[in-house]
Amino acid sequence: MDNTASTIVQDILRDRESGAARLVAECKQPMYEAALALCGDHAMAEDLVFRTFERVLDRIATCRDESAFTAWMKSILRNEWLMSVRGAAVRNTTPAGLPGEVECMAEPDDGVEAVE
Repeated sequence: MDNTASTIVQDILRDRESGAARLVAECKQPMYEAALALCGDHAMAEDLVFRTFERVLDRIATCRDESAFTAWMKSILRNEWLMSVRGAAVRNTTPAGLPGEVECMAEPDDGVEAVE
């Protein structure tokens, strides 16, 4: 993949659509294998590769060294994976000190009237 990295970058810069098609054709499988090694889940690996390719296409102008294109793409892939892991951790936690279900603090005989 590194042999053609420079021409992939140039293709994307010249014509985004045909460059994107070439990126997917030549890089999908190696990127999928790298994503699968990170996350261990086929569906998540496919999603990570898709999001990585989106980011690559959006930020191709920031790729400073075309010879390091593959490493640059893999760093984007790793960052996408880390963001998904962090997001999952945040979604699956309850704020510290709060029970999963909040109970009413007043007892029925405390002189507190129920509001309907």
